[in-house]
Parts: sequence; structure tokens; C-alpha cells
Amino acid sequence: MHRHWGFGGGPHRCLGSHLARLELTLLVGEWLNQIPDFELAPDYAPEIRFPSKSFALKNLPLRWS
Repeated sequence: MHRHWGFGGGPHRCLGSHLARLELTLLVGEWLNQIPDFELAPDYAPEIRFPSKSFALKNLPLRWS
């Protein structure tokens, strides 16, 4: 998993970073179990929101059945 710089580093490293990564891993796994047949909208092109100190998409249109 990408080590996001938003969690800091060295002596100022976020104490909750390991928990946050674990929670995200569990959330994505459960999402894939509950909604396995999702897809991006066919004409979707990723667009990043600026200014942003982290990777932030303007939108993420999903479809599922």
C-alpha cells in the first residue's frame, strides 16, 4: 500500500496511521464482497481537485447492479 505522506514521518509520524490503513483495507475488502459487480462510468476521466495536499478526486461515478 502506498505510504501516504499525509501521515507524516519520523518522530512526528501519525500514531493512527496503522489503524487507518487497516480500516481502509477492511473497508475495501468488505465493499468488494458486498458489491462485486461495480464499474466506473464508461466516459469517466479522473480529475484531481486542486489545491490539495493529498490525492483527491473531484468525483468517482460508479455503477452497480
